[in-house]
Amino acid sequence: MKKPSDGIIVPEHLRNGHLRHVAGVLDQAPPWLLRKLIPLLSARVRIDDHVVQTIRELAANGPLVYAMKYRNIFDLHFLRLRFAELGLPTPSFVFETSSAASWSLSKFFKVWKARLAGALHEHKIVAPPDEEGLKEILENKGAGVVFLVDEKTSRNRYVNPETDPIRILLDLQGRMAASIAVVPTSILYDRRRRETMPPFWESLLGDPDNPGLLYRIVYFFRKWTVPELLIGEPVHLIAEFEEFGSEKSWDESPFQVRQELIESINARTRVNRGPEKLSRTEVKERVLQDARVQRSVREMASKEDASDQKIRKMAESYVDEIAANQSFQLHHFLYYILKWLFWKVFDGTDLRESDFVRLKKTNAQGSLIYVSSHKSHFDYLLVGFLSFINQMAIPYMAAGKNLSFWPIGPVLRNAGAFFIRRTFRGLGLYTHVFSAYLKVLVKENTNVNFYIEGGRSRTGKLISPRVGMLAFLLQTIEEGAVQDLNFVPTFIGYDQVPEEKSYLRELAGKEKEKESFWSFVRARGVLNKRFGRVYVRFHEPVSFMEFCRLAGYEIRPGVPFLRENRKLLHDFAYYLMYGIVRAGVVSPVDLTATGLVCRGLSRISHDSLVTAVDHLSAVSQHGGFEFVETAVNPDVAVRNAMGMFISRGFVAEEDALHSGGNLFRIVDARRGNLDFYRNGLVNYVWPASLLAMIILSRGPEATFDVKELSEEFGLLRSILSKELTCDPLASNEETLSKTLEFFEQKGWIRPTTESGPSRIEAWPLECLAGTLWDLVEIYYLALVAAEGANGVSQKDLTKKMLATAMELRREGTPRLMPVFPAVPVN
Repeated sequence: MKKPSDGIIVPEHLRNGHLRHVAGVLDQAPPWLLRKLIPLLSARVRIDDHVVQTIRELAANGPLVYAMKYRNIFDLHFLRLRFAELGLPTPSFVFETSSAASWSLSKFFKVWKARLAGALHEHKIVAPPDEEGLKEILENKGAGVVFLVDEKTSRNRYVNPETDPIRILLDLQGRMAASIAVVPTSILYDRRRRETMPPFWESLLGDPDNPGLLYRIVYFFRKWTVPELLIGEPVHLIAEFEEFGSEKSWDESPFQVRQELIESINARTRVNRGPEKLSRTEVKERVLQDARVQRSVREMASKEDASDQKIRKMAESYVDEIAANQSFQLHHFLYYILKWLFWKVFDGTDLRESDFVRLKKTNAQGSLIYVSSHKSHFDYLLVGFLSFINQMAIPYMAAGKNLSFWPIGPVLRNAGAFFIRRTFRGLGLYTHVFSAYLKVLVKENTNVNFYIEGGRSRTGKLISPRVGMLAFLLQTIEEGAVQDLNFVPTFIGYDQVPEEKSYLRELAGKEKEKESFWSFVRARGVLNKRFGRVYVRFHEPVSFMEFCRLAGYEIRPGVPFLRENRKLLHDFAYYLMYGIVRAGVVSPVDLTATGLVCRGLSRISHDSLVTAVDHLSAVSQHGGFEFVETAVNPDVAVRNAMGMFISRGFVAEEDALHSGGNLFRIVDARRGNLDFYRNGLVNYVWPASLLAMIILSRGPEATFDVKELSEEFGLLRSILSKELTCDPLASNEETLSKTLEFFEQKGWIRPTTESGPSRIEAWPLECLAGTLWDLVEIYYLALVAAEGANGVSQKDLTKKMLATAMELRREGTPRLMPVFPAVPVN
């Protein structure tokens, strides 16, 4: 923290001392002692860039008043010093304070001299009117300060309402053209949730939300605590002033404005801390007292001819099995462990700070439900870690019951994981207990993270959604527990998925290894490898009620809608998954892997590969998808990805003597690995890929009948509905029209005209069509193999598909030999 000069701290128009007799005017620099202590004890207070930008934008539109939650002179002078350093309007006037606030003897004597002079003339001690000094300061780009929660002055405000600072500001607003913005402000020193019964040492040191000198010294030595300046939603007094005489009375306005400011900063604090934590006993009681749970207990006791006591014990055991128990101390411990782990295995984390600005703003209004893609066990570690370091409450994480083994289970549970069984079939009581638990979480404004795919994707792309968890969450709206929920589609991508090798083995037929203590021990080998960069993006929060409005559904909180309208549930699930796709990034690995395999060749030249990547990039850019920095230039993207592919044995460079080092050979045994990363690009280019397939199947001289194209496009999209993630609000016609127009702009097709027949550029279309060839071929093989095979098992169907593929290959269809790990056969 720099030390600004006295001239910068004190605004220019106050330096002549003409308002030094007014108690609230800060026209002198903080005293020497504070100027030494503040940089020492408050050097680590974090002020985000968006906070600075917000204050600048507000100041550009009119005067500012900072509404500090508590009266704290140390924090007041910290704001003066730090805001002067940042070039922001510095606090220059403080309401309801004595001359002692400036810690200046000369100020003290001048104030009392003015008051005694007033006493001699008016026979009583009077203070100069606050609003006059404040008006001059505000008109000269200065800023005021008001304390919201102040025991010393609350009685005076009640007895003498005309002295209420908010009342004075409202009066002042009536005499000023520019709108006064009151910005709720607080410095959060301790992110731990407040305890109902504070510990003894806290009662000695004081309130952690309004710390004194001793507490600040403690924070100075507690390096793991990162204080942060928080601002809430500003209140524009001109709007409040205009409402006078309509809904609000003049006497009620100051109190209502004050409460609005307090609630705003409290809501912003909850974003960092999370809601006030319920004890495990409170959670259990609320779950077990839920009406659905109680009804299920009675029905089960009657059905099984068992005592209510026995069934209640079963319900209680379900709560113990499910419920998380976040520990802030464990979060701090895991922070250091995960910081080291990510440094050890990744080359860095690519994320946008602006995402967290949006999330914090929405989180102040209620729960955030993170809907994450799921490719690795690292996913939930990353979401929790990034929330923690960006000063947000760590969400409660949905985890499979298979992860509840010792010692991982207890650690995850105390870090915030709640455990869920893979199937609820035949478990009516368990279902109601789990539903009630989610209801308790969202009613308490708790953030939740779950995986809409149901488990980790083994194919490298999103898999079709499992809607059970989503239905439980929407049920809280249906029952009126909350009015709306905000969902955050979250993309997590990797240059190299840590579990890639085991996924391909499973897709090749090897049984999945069950999670256990020994599997955890064997997983330590991951520490000896590097997996490139991680890409994390958070989509703009999606309101369920807003989605219903866009989709044309009429939904009201508290009125049942799920049972009667399953299409709504599935549409919303795909809308959230489409949000994950829209939030995703295009990486060099995905582009280059697709360029290598898209034409089914075993060898490809460097120039041809760059050209293929260029075509794929053009389609992705047309779709509006974000590119990572190293993927923007096709040549750079290929160079970055090929280094990894060659080192991992996916691709070999041909002998320079014969090829000049300009030819790459795909290693047949590793083609499945390339298909795995190719699948990461599928959802970015699928419309262009389907259209390219249709056009190529018609031949070079075919006519382009839009109606016929639309029918074939819709058929293919329907067949691949389990493989593609599409916007449920976009029609086939709309998607096809945009893609056709793009193809024409690029010159890849020329529809039939009077001047000549249709024309196509085969090379780019073959690159695009090849992106989905394997998926289409597998579905074709499944169709052929399933003909006349009633009641066949999945294993036998797979064998028949392989036999069919070999037969077609012998008959002269060399392209029809898909790599089965590219897609799960369902």
